[in-house]
Amino acid sequence: MPDSRFSAFGTPLVEPDALTLEERLHLLRANMGSWRFGRIDPYAGRLLADGFDQFLQHGGDLARHLGLRPPKGSRATAQRIERLRERDALLVRLSVAVGTAARARRVLAGVEPCPKSARPLIEALKEHDVPRSRAAFTRAKVSRHR
Repeated sequence: MPDSRFSAFGTPLVEPDALTLEERLHLLRANMGSWRFGRIDPYAGRLLADGFDQFLQHGGDLARHLGLRPPKGSRATAQRIERLRERDALLVRLSVAVGTAARARRVLAGVEPCPKSARPLIEALKEHDVPRSRAAFTRAKVSRHR
């Protein structure tokens, strides 16, 4: 069942305060390119303006005011979520580059030679703690981080 908090186009239908950390990061990431050219999405602009307003009025932690601080006890920091998104995207790209996820697992394990076109992906994946299981590739394909 689709998430009723978002439109069919992925636009949030709830107040910015109701977004989770991952949803906020996705929204900010999706709008960064537009901001570089001076176009501000009204919803993302409101999220930022509200956070900066709170920060200027009360001081303290800007990340908390922007809703980018993970819940207490959580290890899901913005940086960790971004690294997982990057790793998942690399795993999917590797699967496409070598043909299948099964072949990508074999290439990562060193059982099968790596095609020249996939070597940059392998090098980039070395920076991550790369899981090699079938489930890891499935999770990467359906990851909400991408």
